[in-house]
Amino acid sequence: MSSPERTSEGRFVPGQSGNPAGRPRGSRNRSTILAETMLEARVEELTNCLVNSSKYGSMRAMRMCFDRVAPLRKGRPVPFELPRITGHADAVEAASDIVAGVAEGELTPQEAEDLIRVIEAFERVRIARLERAASGPATAASKTPV
Repeated sequence: MSSPERTSEGRFVPGQSGNPAGRPRGSRNRSTILAETMLEARVEELTNCLVNSSKYGSMRAMRMCFDRVAPLRKGRPVPFELPRITGHADAVEAASDIVAGVAEGELTPQEAEDLIRVIEAFERVRIARLERAASGPATAASKTPV
């Protein structure tokens, strides 16, 4: 293996790394591995503690811990109710509901981002349909010779 090229000052040439192979895919920090190992060793104990503490109103702590122990899979339906969206005002209301859901801990920021993307896609389609409807007959009339 050849050594990476360097400038006269000893710096790496732009685009050339000192470690071209980089960190191996899938490798994790030692602290992450240690934390996961510690949690896995006490899952049953933590679960019992969480269930008991939930009886006394600590639902937020319970949710945070269970999100670590048993996270939702990606691509799973999000248990969050949105209003029916038929126009711009509904889209604004739905976005407000999503923000409130994040603030209340009902949605994760990632889930909220995914839901906002759905609303944005709806708005793009709605605007494109309105633009087509507005420019359809008028464009044809403007192209006819006078």
